[in-house]
Amino acid sequence: MKVKGLDDKILAIAVDDPAFSDYTHHGQLPAHTLREIKRFFQDYKALENKEVVVEEFMGPEEALGILRESLDLYRRLRRGELPRKA
Repeated sequence: MKVKGLDDKILAIAVDDPAFSDYTHHGQLPAHTLREIKRFFQDYKALENKEVVVEEFMGPEEALGILRESLDLYRRLRRGELPRKA
């Protein structure tokens, strides 16, 4: 089974977590940690026989843009400006 379309994921940390609170960008994480995260997203749909392509990580500015776009789409859906999918 192949599902088409983007399915953005946003990595976030708790600001009070002493293990990660000093990180502000994925580029600051150890390379091994990034490989583990990427592998998780490659594998987590495997039991559903879905192919997942993990592209490169983007930064916080892109994540904020994705969040804003998603919120805008949600508001438009709630106002009835967009059709609901079955």
